[in-house]
Amino acid sequence: MRAMPAPAPSPALDASWVEQANATLEEADAETVIAWAAEVFGAGLVMSSSFGAHSAVMLHLVHRVAPGTPVIFVDTGYLFPETYR
Repeated sequence: MRAMPAPAPSPALDASWVEQANATLEEADAETVIAWAAEVFGAGLVMSSSFGAHSAVMLHLVHRVAPGTPVIFVDTGYLFPETYR
């Protein structure tokens, strides 16, 4: 897989860049996609999570492939009350 330079920050990504990224990653497994994102976006890469059961696998993969990636908590409104104590 060849790295693509990240586009300059802008309100929207250039459509041709997105098409190229989609073509590059179309057959890639999750770990390869995460590694690609870490390489392309560097310190700008973040992950959002509700820390629910379905988030566990992605949290594990990101921690393993791109350790140090910041995680943004998303309050879905479905957490147990104990979570907020």
